[in-house]
Amino acid sequence: METLNLSAIARVTVGVVVGAISALLSVSMVHDAVANECLTFATPENTVGKQVAQNFETVVASTGLCAKVLDLPPEQSERMFRAGELDGELTRVMDYSDYEQRGMIRLATPSIEGQALLVSFDPTLKSVPELDGRLLGMLRGIEWQREMARDHGNRVYLPNYSVMVEMLSLGRIDAMLIDNITFKRLGGVLASPSRVIIGYRNVYIWMQPRHSDIAPVISDALAKFQSTGKSLLDPAD
Repeated sequence: METLNLSAIARVTVGVVVGAISALLSVSMVHDAVANECLTFATPENTVGKQVAQNFETVVASTGLCAKVLDLPPEQSERMFRAGELDGELTRVMDYSDYEQRGMIRLATPSIEGQALLVSFDPTLKSVPELDGRLLGMLRGIEWQREMARDHGNRVYLPNYSVMVEMLSLGRIDAMLIDNITFKRLGGVLASPSRVIIGYRNVYIWMQPRHSDIAPVISDALAKFQSTGKSLLDPAD
């Protein structure tokens, strides 16, 4: 009987050890699966620097998830997101009605706090309506620009902000719409431009409805990151 008891204890002990090892292996496999299956986000080309993508990837990594950020033209990014080819976008306005209607998820924490600027070489120009028939440069796929130029007829759609700045400097457009972040990075090539703040526009991260369980986790991680005084615009470590 004593031998049987010891044998039973041995079997139980082995079972517990095997169970524990199996549990650890399962956790490891899940972690590896998450790590190897990166979420794909996009940020509009030339709107923010590479440090935004790098900082965001670091924020997401702190949750145990993985994210990769693509630098795409706004119109292409929008098209791919609608088609479900992207898991999310990093810099869209809060009230992006098309995404709301499609059930996309907007994270509660703003990704960037920004300003909408009207830039020209006319110091008397203070708003888009004052342009009258003059040419206004803007990008396709940028909601806040569409909104602010909705009553202006002479729009010139350009492929990116670098071309837009060049066109303004050459006098081929009379004014342009640009965010303060990009202007700070690219506006140095302009000689004494006039810039007017025509709106304050925080931008947010939008994600696919299929990620309703992940979105709050990323939002909380971003809020924690920002609570230390950091910004996605800071130079990446």
